[in-house]
Amino acid sequence: MPNGLIDLLADRELVAFVGAGGKTTMMLDLAEQLTRRGQVVVVTTTTKLSAQEVGASTQRFGERGPVMLVRAEGERKVTGPPPDDIDRIFRETSVDYLLVEADGAQRRPIKAPAAHEPVIPDATTLVVIVVGAAALGQPIGEVAHRPELVAALGGARLGDPVTPELVAAVAGHEDGGMRGVPHNARVVMAVTNITDAETRMAVGRVASLLADHPRIELVLAIEPSARGG
Repeated sequence: MPNGLIDLLADRELVAFVGAGGKTTMMLDLAEQLTRRGQVVVVTTTTKLSAQEVGASTQRFGERGPVMLVRAEGERKVTGPPPDDIDRIFRETSVDYLLVEADGAQRRPIKAPAAHEPVIPDATTLVVIVVGAAALGQPIGEVAHRPELVAALGGARLGDPVTPELVAAVAGHEDGGMRGVPHNARVVMAVTNITDAETRMAVGRVASLLADHPRIELVLAIEPSARGG
């Protein structure tokens, strides 16, 4: 099972991160890795990001970091340009990698989207469906964002635990992780914050369950980032 997203990237990509459980951290870590390789990277969002996290990352990156295409919305959040503008930037500029957080989850490790989300730009070439390993084994009603939707997609009740079977069902469902994915985009799934052998085995079970999915190419097991979150 691959352990990193960067090695899956083509020479040029518009990558959209959806789901829950570490999207921002994963996106910013990838931006840093790509920038260190000399790539031109733009980071933005079609939802809202933590102003504190973006500010800390900007300080960490320094002058040689990626371009952060965001604007303040109050003191705590930043937003990005409309999806059409993101498409235009990717199609009409020489940016190598345009990374977009396209979904919100209120810091929960698993979610199912409402009808208005996620907001994935049409030009997206790769969609990363993110789930946090912290959800595994915990009651749906306690750890999920939009828990009623998560339970419904997984054929479960709010008090039931999050299992690999439920994670796979939600991620692979057209009204779950696959909602709004452009027809031509590649899709991978990432389970973040893998900390032990038991959790890694659970991710292997998720990968097995999704092995025959027509769109999801593979499942990544991501260890905790030094950045945190």
